[in-house]
Amino acid sequence: MMKPALSFEEQLNLLIERGLKCGDRENALDILSRVNYYKMSGYSLHFREKDIFQDGISFEDIYALYIFDKRISSMLMDLIETVEVSIKTKIAYYIAREISPIGHWSFDAFDDAERHVFFLDKFLKEQKRMEKKVLYIKHNKEKYGKIPIWAGIEFLSFGTVSHLYENMKTVDKKKIARDYFGLSYEILESWLRSISNVRNRCAHHSRIYNTYFIFKMKKDHIMRSNNINNKSLFAVLIALKSLLLNPNQWDRICNDLSSLVEENETIIELSRMGFPQNWKEILES
Repeated sequence: MMKPALSFEEQLNLLIERGLKCGDRENALDILSRVNYYKMSGYSLHFREKDIFQDGISFEDIYALYIFDKRISSMLMDLIETVEVSIKTKIAYYIAREISPIGHWSFDAFDDAERHVFFLDKFLKEQKRMEKKVLYIKHNKEKYGKIPIWAGIEFLSFGTVSHLYENMKTVDKKKIARDYFGLSYEILESWLRSISNVRNRCAHHSRIYNTYFIFKMKKDHIMRSNNINNKSLFAVLIALKSLLLNPNQWDRICNDLSSLVEENETIIELSRMGFPQNWKEILES
């Protein structure tokens, strides 16, 4: 039988009955009216056992953790956006120069024909959706008949570009990974897949704190030497640092992250994001 829907007052009363302290009832009700009870409860999982809260945990603690998660998610999106633009630029450049300006239409350039048909179907759907909105798409179609890769890649999602890369011939994947990022193609493949998943989680406001991601990242030497969990947020940060290729932006991110951690040191546990004790040293080196 489905549970009955509770009013905001009833939701707060239930939390208090389960041992959660509440310093400002009106403020708590206001927060519950803006932030789904179910979402808020996700941030309290490690503070309770069989729905009973640990002594001393307050509603304010849970909300502070939610705000921390929002801020670290925003930080991640800033990083991922830069990396996404760079990845798209380099893959489009390689295909255009080494295969052809419309090399993404060439089945000979890809391993799995069925996967490539799926990619082209998505490409055409996105192209059709964008034609009426974006002038450069209409211009390229009218002038060339087909959209060149440097234009088309702009309307593809990070996930679709990740799948495009995965299905390229190994020799091409190796050149892109080695020449542009100094990585093996196997590592770059797994990193793009994982970062795309994290990007989607951030974009849909899913919880980042105290969770592990669904894809295992292949470890580089930094992850291996520091025994980093390859499904953790910290592994994602290491990958983003390697792919960013912009030291000034990375320095800013490190400073912002350090400040955010210090501000919330009483409510967060860094191990729940896969951070080792020497996390600053790793990220700043």
